[in-house]
Amino acid sequence: MRFTLPPPMTQAELRVLLVYDQESGELLWRTTSSGRGGHTAGRLAGHWTSSGYRRVTINKVRYLGHVLIWYMMNGEWLPDKIDHIDRNGGNNKWDNLRRANRSEQMVNARYRTSLMRGVSINKRISGVKGGRPYEAYLTIYKRRQRLGSYHTVEQAHAAYREAIKAAYGAFAQEVS
Repeated sequence: MRFTLPPPMTQAELRVLLVYDQESGELLWRTTSSGRGGHTAGRLAGHWTSSGYRRVTINKVRYLGHVLIWYMMNGEWLPDKIDHIDRNGGNNKWDNLRRANRSEQMVNARYRTSLMRGVSINKRISGVKGGRPYEAYLTIYKRRQRLGSYHTVEQAHAAYREAIKAAYGAFAQEVS
């Protein structure tokens, strides 16, 4: 089980500290604080992480900017359930944020591999003339569903795209 940070304060108290611009997606300090870790009113809150997210420190605890924004706007504390629709973690515009469970987030995530997502090579028949070496599959809730075997990686990926759109709807973005 993952450890979840509690909200830094109430929604009203957070709005005293920060202001959110829905159009630009920027989170700004509303107040000035001096001393170590201080901030200036009107300046961007927090800093960019190496993974491209905005991180804001409040009372010596680091929070992701989009989580604070969701809490400020909706009053829901969902530290691991907010998704960036365009897959850009730095784009915190309100119309780019949505509630999503872990499975929906993974469907919308960038995929890092040399083969297309949802496609694997069947090593047993990849060298056989006339064989169909590319298998399409879809994993939902840790269960891998085989979609079929295909002659080309493009055919296998097309089968995957069709299945994922049926299973996840709006969360199934165009992926390579």
